[in-house]
Amino acid sequence: LICTRKKEKPTDPLILKAMAYIKDNFSNAITIEQVAKSVGLSKFYFIRLFRSEIGQNPHEYLMILRLNHSKILLKSTDKKISEISLNCGFNSEIAFIQAFKHRNNITPTNFRMLRT
Repeated sequence: LICTRKKEKPTDPLILKAMAYIKDNFSNAITIEQVAKSVGLSKFYFIRLFRSEIGQNPHEYLMILRLNHSKILLKSTDKKISEISLNCGFNSEIAFIQAFKHRNNITPTNFRMLRT
């Protein structure tokens, strides 16, 4: 059984370094392989260690960072959806819209219209 409960705060220095790498590079087209390599671990061991420390896999963590940043841009700017999708590291507007709707049950356009 894999525990997916989020820890209070990760303590492993490699995971902290990986999290910083992801935060610094989420707007680029980074891969989990690149993140693992940045901390000197194999992809599979990195995923296992990340999940045990964070309670989610690195791809989910990356996706949440990207989507949270997109919410900020949707609420605070008038940038086009296509521009926001690229600024947040998505390889296409369609991929962004699908991921956003899947996680938030609302399209980016409708989310933007909710701003006050």
